[in-house]
Amino acid sequence: MKKIIFSVLFFAILAAMINAMVPSEYQISKSMQINAPSDKVFQYIANLKHWEQWSPLNQKDGSLKNTYLGPTDTIGAVMNWTSEHSGRGSLIVTELSHNQQVSYFQKVIDTGEVAKGQLKLNSEGEQTSIVWEVRGQNTFFGKFLWLMNRMSSKLDEDFELGLIRLKKLSEN
Repeated sequence: MKKIIFSVLFFAILAAMINAMVPSEYQISKSMQINAPSDKVFQYIANLKHWEQWSPLNQKDGSLKNTYLGPTDTIGAVMNWTSEHSGRGSLIVTELSHNQQVSYFQKVIDTGEVAKGQLKLNSEGEQTSIVWEVRGQNTFFGKFLWLMNRMSSKLDEDFELGLIRLKKLSEN
């Protein structure tokens, strides 16, 4: 009986420590300079079907299947995904500012994690700077995954990979 009480107490303390160590909110931001005008870059970020060409999730997960509801290049455009590795989720475009910005809401259904993201463009003649930013809230399960998988560094690497692919597409 003492072992059971000790085990329960141990896991309760561990859960409290995880909850205290990992922030409830997170923000990832990555930027890059692209040698192409903003209208060329915008065509790849404004249409969800084009995300398959540069999104790191599409490149890293061979089991990923995307489906789209309605038009893919307007406010309200929806992309749903299913994957053996990444689970199920959806992304909804919430704002489009021509050649300037795409904002979106993302939900991972299996974990309940939600995030808001945006891709912001700043045109500088024939060059464009892009900033990709995501902000979200960690659920308790999400905090555990964040800590165990070093999610901050993984997301940072994924954003870098995505922006490098977007740069190559836009500059060709």
